[in-house]
Amino acid sequence: MPSSQSHSDLAYCAERGYVTRALKICYKMKLDGITPNISVYHWLLEACAFVALDLESWAILEDMIAAGVQPDTTAINFVIKVRFAHDATLLRS
Repeated sequence: MPSSQSHSDLAYCAERGYVTRALKICYKMKLDGITPNISVYHWLLEACAFVALDLESWAILEDMIAAGVQPDTTAINFVIKVRFAHDATLLRS
């Protein structure tokens, strides 16, 4: 289980769209033998949604499934949110 500090750091990153930083925290957790839980994946997906990173959100979803964490409605909703945000960004350019 991730430490409370990891949870706090990931929540901070998710709320600000710091995807790279959030991914580094998750990577370190895995190196330390800690399996990310559903909350960790929610925060990673939320960070992607904040900055409309479509491909990254799909990669996170794939990693989630590979880790044996079943995607729930919240995770799928984040992926959909990223897709719409990504499309809106393309329309504005």
